[in-house]
Amino acid sequence: MPLEAVHGLLESFGQAGIPVWIAGGWGVDAVIGRQSRWHADLDVALSAEDLERARRMLAEAGFTIDVDWRPTRLAMRHPDGREIDLHPVEFDGAGNGIQRLLDGGVAEYPAADLVRGSLGDREVRCLSARLQATFHTGYAPTVVDHFDMHRLAGATGVDLAAVYALTGQSADGIVEELVAVDGAELWTATRGRGRPVVLCHGGPGLWDDQAPVAAMIDDVATVHRFDQRGCGRSTGSDGITVASSVDDLEALRTHWGHESWIVAGHSWGAGLVAAYTVAHPDRVDALVSISGTGCAWAWHGEYREERDRRLGADAERVAKLPRPARRRFVVATDFAGPPQVDAALDGDFDVRYDVNVALTADWRRVGPEVGERLRGLPVPVVAIAGASDPRPVWAATEIAASARDGWSFVFPDVGHFPWLERPELLRDALRAVTARL
Repeated sequence: MPLEAVHGLLESFGQAGIPVWIAGGWGVDAVIGRQSRWHADLDVALSAEDLERARRMLAEAGFTIDVDWRPTRLAMRHPDGREIDLHPVEFDGAGNGIQRLLDGGVAEYPAADLVRGSLGDREVRCLSARLQATFHTGYAPTVVDHFDMHRLAGATGVDLAAVYALTGQSADGIVEELVAVDGAELWTATRGRGRPVVLCHGGPGLWDDQAPVAAMIDDVATVHRFDQRGCGRSTGSDGITVASSVDDLEALRTHWGHESWIVAGHSWGAGLVAAYTVAHPDRVDALVSISGTGCAWAWHGEYREERDRRLGADAERVAKLPRPARRRFVVATDFAGPPQVDAALDGDFDVRYDVNVALTADWRRVGPEVGERLRGLPVPVVAIAGASDPRPVWAATEIAASARDGWSFVFPDVGHFPWLERPELLRDALRAVTARL
């Protein structure tokens, strides 16, 4: 739900004289004072005496009841996709409240925890950091819960329940190693302690650029990076296919002796780890797609249109440039804010366009089947996307939306490189995945 839609609903409540306090994910953002991710719905607490009036107001605006668990909650949905979850609270004369729960218990809303925060440029009523943290206990937290709570604690210092604990250790130095696989040697870098994670760079045909991402979690995980076959410091590219790339990844797991690991990839790397997950589901603790594009090719037309729109009058001229020169202009369109082209193109290696052509063609052939097979696997899937990536968000999040256990983070003010534009959001999302597992 866009921030503008939230502002519109809050204005409607205000005009109707119905005070509401924002809770849930938007409530966390209100306490922090900045939107952290895309939210599917808006949670609000309101007086139980105002519930029926709020229901009628929303019904007149086109909302219909989606979930009716009164007196605990009433969820309503609009045909345009807006969703709102109403939590009725019974207030006493001192302003303290209780919400009656389905199990017969109550949730307490002390008057001191009904505070004010901000969303965008507007002051709003919301629940305090302490109350938000309290309401995120008593159940098994999701990846999104871990993300929200660690964002909340980082911004406010509020104490979190033990279930959200993520104690890190100082990581040792980076260990670089050339690992022999079938017909090639792969350059690798490893740092950290704890649950194993592998990060796969994008491309195809590029080299490892995931060091900043690894540094976000290498105090809580053992993080492996590598140059894919034929790229950067790795050798061998004859006959390269998606299947051979998957085999390389499995050879690395075997070499390092991990029973299973979290597989994460950026851009093309997200497709690679999806193919690996389908081939070796028993070896995958979770799949993390960072700025991926799903498993089919339907996104590419929308991407080219948006890329050319951002290039503007230069689009035709850029299309005629040699590949190396053209790449700088294209990468500049990948940012929500000022382009950080030099940082995105970090590295002194030659782009392997032959690898790019071979793997792109093969991925277009096998990707749809990978997507279909992935749907039925009991593997947690997390999709991380930037709302301002020229590649469509639906393509980035589809892999999680269609999974049996899937979660998506869509970050505002972020394009294709979240570690360059909003590193704190990517860090918290990755640490949430590690904490949940």
